Amino acid sequence: MDRIINLNYDWLYFGDVGDISLNDLDSDRKGEKVDIPHTFGVVSVNYASEKTHCIRSLYKKKLFLPLSYSDCSLIITLEGVAHYSEVYVNGRLVGEHRCGYTAYSLDIAPFCVFGSDNEIAVFVDARESLNFPPFGGALDFLGFGGIYREVWLEVKEKVYIKYVHVDGSKCVGEAKMTITAGISCDKLCEYSIRLIERSSQYVVDTIMLVCKGDLDVCVDVKSVKLWSMSDPFLYELEVVVSSEGKSDSKRVCFGFRYCEFSEDGIYLNGEKLRLFGLNRRQSYPQIGYAAPEGLQKDDADKLYKLGCGIVRTCNYPNSRHFLDRCDELGMLVITEIPGWQYIGDEEWKTQAVENVKDLICEQYNHPSVVIWGVRINQSSDDRKLYTTTNRIAHELDKSRQTGGARSFVNSDLLEDVFLYNDYMYIDYSKGLNRAENIMSLKAPYAVAEHTGYMYPVKSFDSLPARLEQVKRHLGALNAFFADRRICAAIGGCFADYNSHKGFGAGDGICYHGVTDMFRQNKLAAYVYMSQSDREPVLELCDNREFGEYEGMSFEPLIILSNCEYIIVYNNGERIGKLFPCKKEYKYLPHPPFMVDSLAQSDLMRLYGLDHKETKTLIKYANKSITHSLGFFEKLQADFWLKRHIDIERNIDAVNDIITRAGKNDSFLFEGYIGEKCVISRRAEQTVEVSAVLDLPKSVQINQTYEVFQVVVKAVNQCGRVLTYINEVANISIEGDAVLVSDKTLPMCGGIASFYIKVYNEGTIDISVWGNRFSAINATVSVRHTKQNQ
Repeated sequence: MDRIINLNYDWLYFGDVGDISLNDLDSDRKGEKVDIPHTFGVVSVNYASEKTHCIRSLYKKKLFLPLSYSDCSLIITLEGVAHYSEVYVNGRLVGEHRCGYTAYSLDIAPFCVFGSDNEIAVFVDARESLNFPPFGGALDFLGFGGIYREVWLEVKEKVYIKYVHVDGSKCVGEAKMTITAGISCDKLCEYSIRLIERSSQYVVDTIMLVCKGDLDVCVDVKSVKLWSMSDPFLYELEVVVSSEGKSDSKRVCFGFRYCEFSEDGIYLNGEKLRLFGLNRRQSYPQIGYAAPEGLQKDDADKLYKLGCGIVRTCNYPNSRHFLDRCDELGMLVITEIPGWQYIGDEEWKTQAVENVKDLICEQYNHPSVVIWGVRINQSSDDRKLYTTTNRIAHELDKSRQTGGARSFVNSDLLEDVFLYNDYMYIDYSKGLNRAENIMSLKAPYAVAEHTGYMYPVKSFDSLPARLEQVKRHLGALNAFFADRRICAAIGGCFADYNSHKGFGAGDGICYHGVTDMFRQNKLAAYVYMSQSDREPVLELCDNREFGEYEGMSFEPLIILSNCEYIIVYNNGERIGKLFPCKKEYKYLPHPPFMVDSLAQSDLMRLYGLDHKETKTLIKYANKSITHSLGFFEKLQADFWLKRHIDIERNIDAVNDIITRAGKNDSFLFEGYIGEKCVISRRAEQTVEVSAVLDLPKSVQINQTYEVFQVVVKAVNQCGRVLTYINEVANISIEGDAVLVSDKTLPMCGGIASFYIKVYNEGTIDISVWGNRFSAINATVSVRHTKQNQ
């Protein structure tokens, strides 16, 4: 018998129960009906308090078990419970778990009554006084307590497969698979192993073996396709075990690939790579950690669209759904054990070692995972602890390297790869420290974090602040590509996140991301997009209003693009051809375009100036907007008199050309690769305000309910987001769905985002309207892909 029962619906949640035992729970106390994933309380977007989540709570569920299950093993798996949990069945303790970021399984059969209802109870403790990682010191993130990942029950025979690990790294020349499988008994077993192409379900090879107990074998296989970033080809391995007339089976997904971090880059299947990416935390506004499969995979899709080739699951292991999608997309992942800076006592360290074991056992088969992070992020050196974590990682997995992020130079290196959090620079033109100044050893070196908290920026901050964030990320990536010793550079971070007071802004949010909490792009996001060739990018980092700048003086227009050149039109007339700024950012794959003024051609035509002289004129004319003409008299000898230009007669005309105040100019920017226009953007003064919706056309439900995001953007007639609009979005939904927000939301940075929770097949009708824009309507179809219980 082999059956999976999803246990994600119809739990009773009892809130803060303090330190009482199960028997002491007041029988009259009513529980709140909830579904899994679930987090403690409502998560406020701003000013979220850790006190809401630092409690001990109780979940209970009734489960009927037929008599036919009485001779079976019943394995319950909880994928993520934050943070200490105890599982009871019918009032008896089955087991406990001391990590909020790794899965655990228990056999509850000895505690069950068959042909009757059984009560499953889970105590969940998220108090930060717990003596295991990541707790003990200050934390730069919130823990968000709850059963926040899926729960299921496997009905198995007494002989069953506990896990299957496949190592497909021996793929140079003749491909080999090393297969290890844990079995629930020590009897003589027959094994049938099938290698299957995941995409077509074509059986590549079948292997028959007989051995006693656990399986550990290395076998040759027929020619296989390698998993790579350009072609992330996946296989499934099906293992069937039989003993004494009983059998069990298990399928796992994996890829054949070999990856190594070296002193001069990352080698994937022998191909040299130098990759950039972003750090990813798993928290979300309004729902904390409780994000089901769809949102987890959507994060991977967004990171891929941002151009990331590598992602770090910052400070703790992330969901298997996120990693599944990274496997499918071909993004590399650095994963690590929970923790932030603090190292505790021996009991604390013992759990950190257990976390290494659980992390590797859980994520072993993901080809996207290339480094095991076996240090506590940014912690001090601890030779005894990290010798142990490094040794265990290599014992459990001989195919992957180890690493660990630190924040000080010449740290004790026990791992294979020196990972460093580079937050030491001040001037963005320097970007990053050179590898040789951080680590004197000859070893692979990668930047695990950079830029993030050194310059936090809100999506609705002033334009100069948002441009500064752009420049800092540009500088960091430019420095990365300039230093061949740096294998990878991973920015901090992907999205803003809730944190404790003292780490975030006044509202408790760390605005370190290149996107906001709802994963909506800030200008800095386009820095990463523009360095990739996955899709054409052309983003104007300016609204060309001189009132945005100090002294009302224009800064150069920054255009982030991966195009070879840009042709600019003004009111339908071609006025120029732009090329990337290769002098200042000569190491970037795609340097930005830097434009001093869109009026250069007009000035050159009117005054007969060359390009260099025009740039000088624009520079001084910009300053003249808030300075007296006496300032310019000092410059007459070296510029104005040289061209015999009457400053008093022409300065107003020059400024009018530059600022175009009151002009209704329309600019068109066309980005070209070769002779083909691949992308275009219009820029005009805002005369119309409307709104657009960004949402999926369809949603599929798998093991539990699903959540999808709806984004409302206030835009002008060119489709440009109106960052400073003071507007609210009113929301109405019809259908079998729950709105995970208020019905009226403020637009921050010109955007309002919200989530909708769906349970059943059907259609959801959504309507959004505001005072400045009429109602926008959309329909989302919902369907099931698996049987839910």
